[in-house]
This record gives sequence, C-alpha cells and structure tokens, in this order.
Amino acid sequence: MNTLLWMAAAILALVVLVAGIEKLASPIAQLRARRAWARGVDGRRIRVLGSLEVLGAVGLIAPAVTGIASGLVALAAACLAALMVVVLAVQARRHEPVSAFVLPVVSLVLAVAVAAGRAGPYPF
Repeated sequence: MNTLLWMAAAILALVVLVAGIEKLASPIAQLRARRAWARGVDGRRIRVLGSLEVLGAVGLIAPAVTGIASGLVALAAACLAALMVVVLAVQARRHEPVSAFVLPVVSLVLAVAVAAGRAGPYPF
C-alpha cells in the first residue's frame, strides 16, 4: 500500500506542479488566450493559484523524502482535494464540457486517497 500511496502522490504532485508552473511562468495574456477560465480572473489571483499548486506539489513529496514533518503530506493532499472541489464547482458553474472534468476528478480521487492513507493507516 505504501508504494501505491507514493505513486498516487507522485502523479498528483506532477499534475499540480505542471499546472502551477504554467500559471506562474506564462504571461497572463497568453494564459487567457489558452485557458477560457482565466479570461475573467485577475492576474494576481492566477499567480496565487499557481503558487498554491506548486506549494501543494512540494508538500506532497518534500516532507516524506526529508523525513521532516512527514504529517504535512496528508495536510497537503487534503488541501489539494479542497482545491479540486473548488475547481469542479467553478467548472460546473461555467457549464464546461464533461471532458474538462476528467483531470480534476482524477486529481480529487488521488488527493483523497493520499490524505486518507497518510493520515490514517499508512503514515510515514
């Protein structure tokens, strides 16, 4: 089970890291051109969201690897699960196509699994 939780955390960390870096590194105008959701969002909020995603990705891996405050892995996963719930709510409100829900739903499932596993029967 430990291996499965590591795999879930790694996949989730990769997904949110890539999304966060995109929000931090891309010019806002270019991001708005590529992502419809970003058109009505203030640029600073986009950057904050990207920062939270990067921090979440780091929080999934760094505490476990270093052995320092490894309980933060479950907290980071729970925070990312909450973020995915908000993402899904925004997508539903915007009436986005069903295909847009796949990645956030998979990320939510992974985040809940990591949070429950690391906070419960399989801590580090």
